[in-house]
Amino acid sequence: VREDVTLERMADLLAQSAGIPASDWLEVSHAELASADTAMVRRYQNMAFYVVIGNGLLDGINPCAFATIIFLLSYLQVARRKPRQIAAIALAFVAAVFLSYFALGLGLAQLIASLLILKTAGKFLNAAMAIFALMLMALNFRDGMLCLRGRMKDMTLQLPGFLKQGIHAVIRQGARQTHFILAALAIGALISLLELACTGQVYLPTIGYVIQTQGLTLGAAGMLLIYSLAFILPLLAIFGATYFGMTSAKLTTLLQKHASTVKFLTALLFLALFLGFALGPRLGLMGT
Repeated sequence: VREDVTLERMADLLAQSAGIPASDWLEVSHAELASADTAMVRRYQNMAFYVVIGNGLLDGINPCAFATIIFLLSYLQVARRKPRQIAAIALAFVAAVFLSYFALGLGLAQLIASLLILKTAGKFLNAAMAIFALMLMALNFRDGMLCLRGRMKDMTLQLPGFLKQGIHAVIRQGARQTHFILAALAIGALISLLELACTGQVYLPTIGYVIQTQGLTLGAAGMLLIYSLAFILPLLAIFGATYFGMTSAKLTTLLQKHASTVKFLTALLFLALFLGFALGPRLGLMGT
């Protein structure tokens, strides 16, 4: 509004108010307060769309999810699957991931909403989410610095070794199946659960943020749908690139080259989530 705040306008306002009793212009009517509150809440809710879609896209290209896709593609190539088979497996895998994430999101949203209804639990959960987002912001920034130094293996926010081995075992076993479409659906659903230890670091605070801004409504379900769609877009892009000739080795190089950028952008989005959790209760949104 800086263009509207000029010396001439301020002088005019002062001149107009000079002859008016202070009680008449210092008081703000309830209607004006309600209108201002509605405008603030609407702006806060509109911001949620960009936070959600940004988190979904970055979650889809985080090193955890990216490394799993690279392993799946490299194993399919080693198993000498034809391009059409790889495309069919990719679509089935992505569909399973999308449905699994959306279903998980709805379940977690119900749980978080039920806790927010309880006044004490809601305040505790909101504070915990704010602290969690702040911690993840710091850890993502640290991981980004490690990536710049070529030390991706030392990152804090990555899947534990036993989960990586479990994911690889699921892929090896499923890729050998004759009914590879059904196997891809099962692999996608199971890997979604196994990867939740890593991807859930982004998904859980995002769900909390959505419930805080939208409440347990169709709007919240729509936000989770958008998140799930954004999450699978990078997967579709990777599978598409592979179909047209990109090798898993090139994908690995791409991951290593841009891992730090992804980490720094994720840190910025966690900062946005932290501010959302910190400002939400002040705007009267918590538990709505």
